Amino acid sequence: QAYLETNCPEFTTAGNQPGCGDFVQIGNGVPSTDLTSSAWGDRSGGTVAAVVRSSADSSTMWAATSTGRVFFSSNADAAAGSVVWERLDSSSSVDPNRFVSGITIDPANPSHAWMVYSSYSSLTSATPGHVFDVTRSAPSTATWTSLDNPGGTPFPDFPATSIARDRN
Repeated sequence: QAYLETNCPEFTTAGNQPGCGDFVQIGNGVPSTDLTSSAWGDRSGGTVAAVVRSSADSSTMWAATSTGRVFFSSNADAAAGSVVWERLDSSSSVDPNRFVSGITIDPANPSHAWMVYSSYSSLTSATPGHVFDVTRSAPSTATWTSLDNPGGTPFPDFPATSIARDRN
């Protein structure tokens, strides 16, 4: 604490400054240490917007960016430099190219998650939707199902900012 207070002022120190905070790059080399890198193809830039580890399996982690990229790791409990990421959104033709604002992992199946997107479907009319059911089926491959209109009252064209699972 004394070192941090002296050398890492909260408002003037970068979060990734060595010795300050707990920033650790998770990945095994370029581009996987930067999920926003152009080396991953389209939707580059932005920031990492969501990171969630499975409560049932500590080796599983999902992450997403503000440009709509979605990643999966099945070895997230390995040493930080050994973690391998798979990009899942590039296997979908229905996920919107918008900010991923929340992810909840199914506790019964760490390869299954629900995620929500912010902003408005009218901005990505070819790929509308806010709430998705996503199941990783193979490396870098997932099945995406929109839950915006499951037969009941449709989800309105409003930004979804968070998602939680109700076990009932």
